[in-house]
Amino acid sequence: MRIVLSSDIYPPVVSGVSTVVDKQSRALAARGHEVVVIAPGYPPYSRIPITKNLSHYSIWAIPNILRDNSYTGFVPSSHIRTMFNEFHPDLVHFHSIGPIGYPTLKAAKHLRIPTIATLHGIPQFITAYTPWLTKTSKKNTHRALWLVLRNYYNQMQYITAPSQFASNQMREHGVTPPITVLPMWIDKPVLPINSQSVRKKFSLPKGHYIFLYIGRIDRDKNLLVALLAAEKLKHIASSFRIVFAGKGSYLPALKNLTNKRSLSDVISWIGYIEESDKFNFYRQADSFIMPSSVETQSLTTLEAIQSGLPVIIANAGALPEIEHQFGEQCTLFQYNDPNELARVMAHQLHVNSKIYSPHLFKSYYSKNYHIRSLEGLYKKLINVK
Repeated sequence: MRIVLSSDIYPPVVSGVSTVVDKQSRALAARGHEVVVIAPGYPPYSRIPITKNLSHYSIWAIPNILRDNSYTGFVPSSHIRTMFNEFHPDLVHFHSIGPIGYPTLKAAKHLRIPTIATLHGIPQFITAYTPWLTKTSKKNTHRALWLVLRNYYNQMQYITAPSQFASNQMREHGVTPPITVLPMWIDKPVLPINSQSVRKKFSLPKGHYIFLYIGRIDRDKNLLVALLAAEKLKHIASSFRIVFAGKGSYLPALKNLTNKRSLSDVISWIGYIEESDKFNFYRQADSFIMPSSVETQSLTTLEAIQSGLPVIIANAGALPEIEHQFGEQCTLFQYNDPNELARVMAHQLHVNSKIYSPHLFKSYYSKNYHIRSLEGLYKKLINVK
């Protein structure tokens, strides 16, 4: 098949969406499909080879002021039509709604190319960056954004969702095309090369219980609640450290708050860690924390579970689905309650058990299952063109 993936977010930007687009495109190309990713890049409006069968049609873009190392692309639909007429795609798979998604959809409709889309985010993700809005203003903003999302996704012939939560959200807000729940796969852990070198590299304190967070350091991740919980936990426990691994636009503000509240002895900010270090890093931790209330899957939480870590997760978004699947490893807390998070963390300090549940990762979260399911959906779309 000749496949186009359209996304407003793409590597080197670090996010769940860019990870999905990058891995999907490479896996499809490796299976012999001709794949083009339309996404921000330089030089603009050029086909850049990436691997065999895979290229990037780069779109002119400017920096996104809301998110660190992120860009907003701009492209006339005429440019996309020209590219489509040269590439002759069998279908277009949309991974975002935005300045690239809209003209790409317009061009696909004009040329009657089959369309499929994946919902990665909900309106609450956007309003997480506007904490000054009142409760009523947020409610009205969510309603307006769902009008936009509904209009966009109702133009698709098929939709995939990374969780039942995401699927339910679309149905509740009037999205009507067929929806298949298809979680992103979780890569197999890389065997540790030298665990002690990882601990030394990142200055992890010996004899301390390590609570770990890996991901973007942005407002939507709700990391402030973890800082406030650390402040409370500090009064009743010792020999623990919360380690935040990642980068993002909210990092300077959180670092400043850490210093103001004298939390540097219990909180560490270690920046972005490479994929080659990540699973070794999970193995050096004792628990994983994900406080975000707007997750539609949460890849790092699932990686932590696969690595045997107990996880402390917000009772919101798609995270309760993870608790339903891996109840022995998961503890839920109210996402906006630092007191409850502190109590859960205090309890976890005395449990310290690691459990591994491999059976679900061999089926539901396997790469083979994901790609074969995706190919099946693509073939169905092409056949009913």
